[in-house]
Amino acid sequence: TQNIVFSHTKNPKKQIEMAATEQAGPKKCGWLTKEGAQWKTWKRRWFILDPDNKLYYFSKQRANTEGRSGHKGVIQLDDATNAQEVRPELKGGRKNLFQIVTPSRTWYLSTATQTRASTERGGGG
Repeated sequence: TQNIVFSHTKNPKKQIEMAATEQAGPKKCGWLTKEGAQWKTWKRRWFILDPDNKLYYFSKQRANTEGRSGHKGVIQLDDATNAQEVRPELKGGRKNLFQIVTPSRTWYLSTATQTRASTERGGGG
């Protein structure tokens, strides 16, 4: 099977990087609950972490091959200055909570279980 990569760049190095990214697929994907930026309500979202360290989120689950169009938002993890666990009492008792701090916003996300929270933060399983 031959992979065909369409690219808008004439730079061969960029074409190779783009091909590698497309073939690598997402690092992780799954459900997280995210606090809204303006209204501070909590919504369950489907997240996809790409090899380029962008964390895309969607309102509905999607196949890894569907691409990233139609995403509700993206967290640029390369811009993050901090990521850490947050005590439940600081956010209304919500458990398995962590934050990602970027220059533009502090993101609050929670997982279904403590084990998932540890994995998402980069700890063990």
